[in-house]
Amino acid sequence: MIISLTSHDSISDPFPPSQPVPPEIFFGRDDLVSDYASLVVRNEQTRLAILGSGGMGKTSTALHVLHHSDVVTRYRDHRYFVGCDAVTSADALAALILQIMRVPSTAGENIVTVLHRALVSAPLTLLLLDNFETVWDVNSRRDRIIDLLQKIVNAKSVWLILTMRGTMPPSGISWTRFGSLPQLLPPDAKRTFLAINPSLNNGDRRDEEC
Repeated sequence: MIISLTSHDSISDPFPPSQPVPPEIFFGRDDLVSDYASLVVRNEQTRLAILGSGGMGKTSTALHVLHHSDVVTRYRDHRYFVGCDAVTSADALAALILQIMRVPSTAGENIVTVLHRALVSAPLTLLLLDNFETVWDVNSRRDRIIDLLQKIVNAKSVWLILTMRGTMPPSGISWTRFGSLPQLLPPDAKRTFLAINPSLNNGDRRDEEC
């Protein structure tokens, strides 16, 4: 079950929105997806940060990892996509994750503690925090964000994928791997462009024939 919350949805909505699927237009990163998937399905807990500038394809790559056949086989319905676009605090992010996992919280309890307890008792789980720069860059209390991340990775049955703009992931976490997504090779970039703009295909073919 892969469920996300977009910036147009309220965290208080009773039902999470529809799950995202990997984009069909996706070229040049199959080997990278397979490499990331091999990390995610290994027995040792993995913390993977996919970095880079906006528009590089971080979310697309992460979604293809989340839907990789080996990843689906290992985690089945315990794969969760969490879009961080709409949250600006640790408490809001914890509440969002709980909503997506459909874990109820009790009024008066610290929401981050509730999340930690839920994750510690959870089965093998893959958690993808997408566009994490939103909550990371705008928040003046990064110590609370780091505390939340530390509580997530403290749950030994939880594997973590994080995507965010930038060249360095959040501090305070021992990342298994992090790095910026490489640019597409020119042929793959061209295929992507023409797939997005199919009306230009005929003109492109005429140029090749000249």
